[in-house]
Formats: sequence, C-alpha cells, structure tokens
Amino acid sequence: MGKAKDAALRTTSILDVPDDLLELVLLRVGTPACLLRAAATCKPWLRVAAGAGLLRRFCALHDGPRLLLGHYCVNAKKMEDGITRLHAEFVPLAGTPRPANRLRQRLSLDFLPRPPRCKRALTDTRGGLLAFVRDNSHAIVCDPWTRQYRELQFPWDQHGSIIRDGSCYHCIGAFLLDADGDGSGSGSPMSSFMVLCACLVWNYTAHACVFSARNNRWIRSYVSNDIVLVHWTGGYSLDLMDTYKRIMGRAGGSIFWYGRRGHVLALDENTGDFSTFVLPAAPDVEIYCGAGHIHYKQKVRVVGGGGAAGAALRIVCVVDGNLEVFTRAHGGGVCMLERRVGLCQLADIEGGHDRLYSWRFVDTDKTTPAGLLELGAFSSSSNFLFSLDVETMKLQRLDDRTTTLRAARVFPYEIPWPQKISACLGST
Repeated sequence: MGKAKDAALRTTSILDVPDDLLELVLLRVGTPACLLRAAATCKPWLRVAAGAGLLRRFCALHDGPRLLLGHYCVNAKKMEDGITRLHAEFVPLAGTPRPANRLRQRLSLDFLPRPPRCKRALTDTRGGLLAFVRDNSHAIVCDPWTRQYRELQFPWDQHGSIIRDGSCYHCIGAFLLDADGDGSGSGSPMSSFMVLCACLVWNYTAHACVFSARNNRWIRSYVSNDIVLVHWTGGYSLDLMDTYKRIMGRAGGSIFWYGRRGHVLALDENTGDFSTFVLPAAPDVEIYCGAGHIHYKQKVRVVGGGGAAGAALRIVCVVDGNLEVFTRAHGGGVCMLERRVGLCQLADIEGGHDRLYSWRFVDTDKTTPAGLLELGAFSSSSNFLFSLDVETMKLQRLDDRTTTLRAARVFPYEIPWPQKISACLGST
C-alpha cells in the first residue's frame, strides 16, 4: 500500500515519455539542428533520435535534411613566400551545437598536404566532402570532419593517358556528384564519392572524367571535339586563378563557365557533353578595380533549368549598372534577352556622377532558395545589399549588418543524415 502511494505521488518527468510517443515529438521539430540539440539532451533521447527508423522518417518528412555547420570562405591571399594563393577558411554558423572555436579547429584544412609553391583551389562541396584542384595535375577530395583525403592524379596527366600528343591542357574544376551506392547513407563518404573533373586542351578539345571511390578508378571519360574554345581561353594557357573567376555555377544538371565576349561553356553532368553558346550583345564583364580583376562570378550568375522538362535556364548579368536576364531553352543553344532594367531604378536608390554604384553579385552566408540571388551596390559613401527574385525581378533591401560573412566564394558545409549525428554530439 505504501509503495503504491509513493509511486502515485512521484513526479512525472520527461524521461517517462514512451519511446513511440517521443519519436512522434522528435519528428515534428523544425530543423535538423533542433533534432541534434534534442538528441544532446540526455542518453535516452539520443538513443531514440539516433535510431535508423526515426532518421529515415525524419528525412522523408523534411525532404532529406542536412545539417549546415558553416561555410568555407575563399579569398585570394598573399602567402609568406610572396605567392598569391586561393585560401579556404572555415567559418562556423552562429548557433551550431559545438562551440565555434572547437568547430573551426576541427574543420580546418591544415591536414591537407601543400608542397612548396603549390596552388590549390576549392571548387565544390557536397555531402560533407570538399573537392579541390591542385597544380593543374591533381584533384583532392577530403572529409574535413574525419580529416581524411585522397589525391587523384588526372588521367590526362598520366603516361599513356587520353592526351598523347603533348598538347597544353588546363583543368577547369573538380565537382562532386551524388554518392556511388545504394542510397542508404551507410558507410564512409570517402569510400563512395564520385567526382567529375574537366579540362581543356588549349583551343582544340574538352575532356571530362569521372572517378569512383567505390571502384577505385576513373570509370568514365568523355571527349568533345566539335566545340570552339578560342573565345573561352583567349588563345593562351589559363592559370588556376583565372579559371576560378570564370566558374558561373551549377544549374539544371550542368556546370557553366563564362568566357570572353559573351561566350559560355557548359558541361552536362550526366552525359559528359560539352557545349557552348553566346549571350547576344553581351560585353566582356571582367572589369579592373584597383586591387585586381573582379570575378566573372560577381557579374554573371546562372539559375533555373531544373524541375519539369523544358524548364528554361536563366543567365543573369550585371552590365554597366543594368541587370540583364537571358533565357536559354532546355537543350537549346540560342539565348534570348528576356529583360533589361536599370539597377538603381529597380532598387529605388539615387545614383549619379557624385554617387556611382558598382553592382555585383555577392557570395554570403545566407542560404537562399533557387531563383534568388544576392546583389551588392557599392560606392565610396554607402553600400547596400539586396535579395533579387529572378522570376519577379523584385529587389528586397537586406540589413547589411546581419550578413556576417562575405568572400570571393562562399561554399556551404553540410553533413548528411544519419551518418554524422553521433559525431556532432562529441562525447555525449
């Protein structure tokens, strides 16, 4: 009788919630970061949150969520040896579960080898992995969390490779594809990654190769002989810094680079086919600004081209204070000017001889939906930051003080579920 009375008087706690009911609660938290914090509350919650069944249902409800831990910011930096290199540094996202300093140290890239005078450029991030191009001869794929990496010598740089005549080639990027596996998310990302690498053989041909970590070899190679590259290369060999400025981005299953006099080079990620097209009446958008050349990516962006069959690809350019939007039909080679509008007029800010604004696209730590871009207006006396909806052509003023991160390139670093949930919780 006494024991029954004591049990009735005992205060009920959150630990008394049955596992099946707790699962329903955890499935309804707003974001993966919230689920991660809930899992860190106590061991029983961690056990339920880390269960494979709950994680599968959570991914299905939230469209395959990933945990954004921060961004890798890339800027040109003059090193101690006097050589200017592209330097990538991790900047944690505010509010991440781990202390910022620990996270910054954990995800630093000091474990990667850097031979004397080598040049290395970060060109892509996906699924917790980073892809670099090094010295025009190697791709590097690494997992900063586990501090593992692989150096892959390009097949065109090997004896008996696809390029046999000694032609001058230049790598134009390494890009991560969806993992090669059964889609279960099990196993290490470093054992199942696939990376697409592309190169140009001076003015003559373009090559692309795919490396599979699961097969431990280059599994596919493509050659395009029927495109003219002279407008892209300018007739001379490009260095890594110049290539880095030309990458426009990825959209609609393709990767895009901007060339000279409006020429655009496209690589289809699925077929490996290269193609070129020309923006009508588009001037050369590279400008000189004292400290050096502005990146092409700060003047040209590509959006759309996905979703339903036939969706149009849009190329958005900043030209002489105007915003120009070109449309290219799916699979087509012709671009049409869709709209042209003055940016000062669109933004409703006053410009003139006494206040000349330099407009360019900005890479920031803000994650935006597809079809949204960020634009900056810079003058000697004031700066403004805007969000641009390409579909409606509306600019929305942003609070510049909330944008804590800005660089020549900003790459989000996300880790996929469920493979990293216990790692993020440290020793919990």
